[in-house]
Amino acid sequence: MTEWMSHELATIEAADELQIASLRHDGRLRKPVTTWVVRLGDDLYVRSVNGPDGAWLCGTQAAYRSKHRRYGSSIVGSIVTPEARSATIKLLPRE
Repeated sequence: MTEWMSHELATIEAADELQIASLRHDGRLRKPVTTWVVRLGDDLYVRSVNGPDGAWLCGTQAAYRSKHRRYGSSIVGSIVTPEARSATIKLLPRE
């Protein structure tokens, strides 16, 4: 499996928001969505604020709160709900 390069991890960790496009079943890219990504060690995680039913999505709560606390509890609170936590996925670099 391909691993993230250290400069990729640092760049993604420093970004406030990222545009992520997931792949459709036929291999085409979906429309990009704005998301927050958090780094935990050498791993990257993203969540769907709409939970498992998020259109682009077919334990990183502490990392989200730490990285994004400046946005306030109402915004951060929406991304750390049980529903949003259930839709956390690990990001892997493309091979």
